[in-house]
Amino acid sequence: MKTSIGLLLLSISNLAWADWALNNDQSKVSFVSIKKGTIAENHYFKSVTGSITESGTVSISIDLSSVETLIPIRNERMLNYLFEVASYPKATITAQLDDKTLANIKKASSVQLTQVAELDLHGVKQNIQLELQVNATNSGVYVNTIAPVIINAANFKLEGGVEKLRELAKLPNIALAVPVHATLNFSK
Repeated sequence: MKTSIGLLLLSISNLAWADWALNNDQSKVSFVSIKKGTIAENHYFKSVTGSITESGTVSISIDLSSVETLIPIRNERMLNYLFEVASYPKATITAQLDDKTLANIKKASSVQLTQVAELDLHGVKQNIQLELQVNATNSGVYVNTIAPVIINAANFKLEGGVEKLRELAKLPNIALAVPVHATLNFSK
């Protein structure tokens, strides 16, 4: 999930164009789980890496073993039963920014854009659409999802893991649709 996300785009700025690297300390990919139909809980990943090349290739990698739910046993269960990190340690997002998008971002300090990206999660690749706000400053490029990306666990063969988490926690239900949000900072 998380995958989020959004991430991408990040690209560019009105600064001189060059390869950019994601600053993990100033970036966050978070998601919300919903249990019992009405209880929403925030979670995030502590380790996200990525880059944007001069040609506009965006690559984001989320270390799924870095999930943080603030409950150690839930972290462990997500690693083992949902994400199955022994087999699928990372989620990746890749995108290619076209020349027009690159030029528009380079011309402005703040741009909203829609970007299609490929999410590779749990061995399944699917295109996702990201609604982004990209802000360029002298110190870097900041990218935020302006609408959450909704990841459906069933689309990535994660429904069995969600069911296992439900059973272990003795819950009546856990939603399969998960909103994901990303705030990313890239610097040279």
